[in-house]
Amino acid sequence: MSAHTGPWTENGTAVHAGDKMIAAVYGDHPECKHDARMQANARLIAAALDLLEALKALVERGTDSPEHRAAEAAIAKATGDA
Repeated sequence: MSAHTGPWTENGTAVHAGDKMIAAVYGDHPECKHDARMQANARLIAAALDLLEALKALVERGTDSPEHRAAEAAIAKATGDA
């Protein structure tokens, strides 16, 4: 998997890497106005790289547990190794 383009920031329902928009969150239908759910999804996308790095750091310290295995699976999903 190639490197990510972060850091990412959220502006309403758009996610940016620097001055380039890399993602936009849309509603259930074309006429959907920006709502709190869409903005929350954009914030989650913008935080994804930070969350991934934090999860990797925790896994390095972890022990064999269901939570540790779930964290490893989430990392694999995010990095394309799933």
